[in-house]
Amino acid sequence: MRAYGYLFGVVVIWGLAYPLTKYLTAYFSPTFIAFSRAAIGFAVLSAVAKPARPDGKTAVVGILNMGATILLINLSLLFAKSPGLVSTLMYTQPLFALLLSAIILKTAVKPSEALGVALGVAGVITSTIGGGACACDLLPVLGGFLWALGTVTYKLWLADRPVLPTTATMNGVAAAFLLPTALISYKADFSARALLLLIALAVLAQGAAWLLWFRSVRELGPVRTGEISLLVPVSSYLFSYFMLGSTPTLYQAIGSALILSGISTIYIVAGKFK
Repeated sequence: MRAYGYLFGVVVIWGLAYPLTKYLTAYFSPTFIAFSRAAIGFAVLSAVAKPARPDGKTAVVGILNMGATILLINLSLLFAKSPGLVSTLMYTQPLFALLLSAIILKTAVKPSEALGVALGVAGVITSTIGGGACACDLLPVLGGFLWALGTVTYKLWLADRPVLPTTATMNGVAAAFLLPTALISYKADFSARALLLLIALAVLAQGAAWLLWFRSVRELGPVRTGEISLLVPVSSYLFSYFMLGSTPTLYQAIGSALILSGISTIYIVAGKFK
């Protein structure tokens, strides 16, 4: 049950991160936010534990999860009207994780898991109807694929390594990867409020949440972790409403209900909490 507690912490933090990032794009460029998240996350985690020595596997996993994926999220939020919709499109990740785990890790997929993920992804797709979807919405879908690939490769290559120093190192690698993009499209307003919110976003979403995420992947595997993460879009819609006044559409409400149905199918009908 401890690993599920980690995941529900992730659901709350990452649900909050989408509207907060949308708010911060008025003060900082998306590339600068992505770089700052990785750099501050590296600094915070390094203060707690000495980072592991980087190698090729750590670099690949760090770039996939914390570099390219976060950059795509931030670019999407710059153009999107609804942070909740971007979050929803990112959570095609469990479908990709299911397929990649079956192919790469040879993970057996139970019918209840396949049905639950299918319902969840149907909720993701339903949420985009009438939401002003455009070509830029392909960015978070690509982000969902890269995130799934990063999660599966973490399980394959790094799951037996200490989580805290490895996560710190991956943040450092991601920061180095993102620095050129931050310099090319630099925009920053270092007002006290904006700076404090940026630091809070980095510490929570990049430091704490990724640490909890990888602990969950190590204990539960990428498929089950991805299944619970389908609750993040629901959380994101709620925070977007309270923070930005962004009211979910009817289709987004129906999509959220389908996501919850998918989670229920996996964990209540299949009895995984028993």
